[in-house]
Amino acid sequence: MTEKQPWLKEKQVQLSELIDECTQHEQQLLICELLQRFTFLDGPGFQAAIQGIADYIQNDLGLSAADCSIAASENGRYADSSQLVVYSLKTANWKSYDWNTTSFVSSLSELVGSAAKNTLIIVDEFIGTGETAEKKVKWIRDQLSSTGANPKIYIAVVAGMEDGIKRVSAGVDGIFSAHKLQKGISDAYTEAEVQPNIDAMKALETTLGAEGRRGKIGKHSLGYKGSESLYSRANGNTPNNVFPIFWWEVRKDGSLRATVLTCI
Repeated sequence: MTEKQPWLKEKQVQLSELIDECTQHEQQLLICELLQRFTFLDGPGFQAAIQGIADYIQNDLGLSAADCSIAASENGRYADSSQLVVYSLKTANWKSYDWNTTSFVSSLSELVGSAAKNTLIIVDEFIGTGETAEKKVKWIRDQLSSTGANPKIYIAVVAGMEDGIKRVSAGVDGIFSAHKLQKGISDAYTEAEVQPNIDAMKALETTLGAEGRRGKIGKHSLGYKGSESLYSRANGNTPNNVFPIFWWEVRKDGSLRATVLTCI
């Protein structure tokens, strides 16, 4: 497993504890299969995805700095990985020297002031259910409606669930995801195998605390709203769309778990 997923070499204690929590062979097998299919980006992998976003903007869409503004999808008070994405795009390989610091906007709120551009690019690290992205697109359109501006709006992300991407695509002019992901169980097994594996995962979830720092476990069963995601990156905060067995920090008895991933 560590040959296929080198990041687990530094998680031997956590991995051993996770396997020990599986009381049934079927549970152990499921955990190992999910980890082997995990999309985990190391530093170069993340930067390659960033370059993929830049190439989508300049090659696929044929846009220049004069045509568009690129903004993080964040519009709240808390730190967000979308700001890392827009910041990292500054170091991408841009074909033109016209791209400069004013092309990269820190938040959606600041993006409203850039509505004079013909095109707005909203970037983020991850799309799960698509619910949040959909709300943010609606918010920016509502804000722009009062200005009379009607730019094209595109979304570009490092990784996204196929269902979420499909949901969001209806409300934008285009969407790009460097990594398109399927559900870890429902889309990966035969029809006869899906439900037994779902049941095995839910049985594992009964060992987790009813409430953690991300809220109630019921809300995160199989990942937030049943996302069944298998994605994270080095030095990153794992999306709560990922199966909680990999990141939920507390057991049913209140003791803390040593988890292979972190979600704060």
